[in-house]
Amino acid sequence: MDLAQIMQLLIYAAILIGLALNIYIVRKVGKGIMNVVFMSFGMSLFLVGLSNLFVAVYESSLEDITLHVFWHSIAYLAFIALIWGGYRIKSIISSPNPEGFGFKDMAVFSSMVIIAVMIFLAAPVLNASLGQMLTGSLFETLGVHHLIAFLLGIIGALYLFYIKGGPQAGKSITFIGIFLLLLGVQHFWEILTETFKVIELEGSTIELIEQFIVLPAILFFIVGQKSIIKFIGGGK
Repeated sequence: MDLAQIMQLLIYAAILIGLALNIYIVRKVGKGIMNVVFMSFGMSLFLVGLSNLFVAVYESSLEDITLHVFWHSIAYLAFIALIWGGYRIKSIISSPNPEGFGFKDMAVFSSMVIIAVMIFLAAPVLNASLGQMLTGSLFETLGVHHLIAFLLGIIGALYLFYIKGGPQAGKSITFIGIFLLLLGVQHFWEILTETFKVIELEGSTIELIEQFIVLPAILFFIVGQKSIIKFIGGGK
């Protein structure tokens, strides 16, 4: 087993640990107002896991550009889930009558899962036509799929830092913001190395360095969840 395989296994393990902690938090909070925020965090990590799974399932069977477009699309959903969580934090803090998990939240989360499932199903069907259309196009040349992910990661992280709230809750949200920021950095790394080739490296080396960005990102997510557990009285 080489280093890349070990790193990938560590990433999968970290995702599972993060999700387990998040599920514990959601169950601990129950129907509390902040439940929807923690569910947004969990949905984001779940979608990050799905994007990794998508690559593992289709890496050898899809055209390179098709693979990138589809797995990045799932990553967009992960970023949007966290941005939605930030929006809900802001609405809860600023509203005199804050509302917890409701129909809009259910619609957002359900739509994300449905879209992710549709991407898994549509990818092999659209592979040939999409690959032919996008290979060598301006879309691929400019790395638009990387740029969108980078901007969503950076904007989402800055938004979370902006609305993080009080010092205790804010500490947890800061860790989640760093998680999102590092995921944005992952896509900036792709822009530098895969799109504009500012740094010339072999594909395997580029992907290995990506793993060394993604794993710490998920570790920050885990630390954020542990901080939330301590804040709500579920840990020491």
